[in-house]
Amino acid sequence: MAEALSITIGGRTARVDSTSAEGFTVDGGATFDVVYGPAAGEVVIRIDDRQRRLFVARSTDATWIFLEGRTYVASVDLEGAARSRSAHGQGSVMAPMPATVIAVNVRPGDVVKGGDVLVLLEAMKMELPLRAGGDAIVIAVHCAAGDLVQPNVALVDLEAPRA
Repeated sequence: MAEALSITIGGRTARVDSTSAEGFTVDGGATFDVVYGPAAGEVVIRIDDRQRRLFVARSTDATWIFLEGRTYVASVDLEGAARSRSAHGQGSVMAPMPATVIAVNVRPGDVVKGGDVLVLLEAMKMELPLRAGGDAIVIAVHCAAGDLVQPNVALVDLEAPRA
């Protein structure tokens, strides 16, 4: 059975079905092929005779898509799968891709609200704000402005606020 994804970008949701190892359809209509490029996160989409190269980076809360100088934030879910995000914002905030830390806006002990920008990164000449997933307390900060950081390495540790 083919997997179906539900992809939401900017309030628009589309169903993407896999038709083969590389083939996909969008909302039962347009078809395209996807192949992975040589760089980490690099994806090449082929629609008819046209090719578009993009880069994709994931974190626990979002998927960033970098295409032709623009950044899109997407929510990608496997249809029928339960979402497993924390409602309290506890855990670690990690870089979705190799990046440079531009600013760290929190210190251990700070209380943050969901959506607050904790760390601002720069990657591929674009700014990437890393936000709190929910209300939380900052337990530890593992980076400073100017640091080069790698994906899937904790930059800020959070825990649920005390009642």
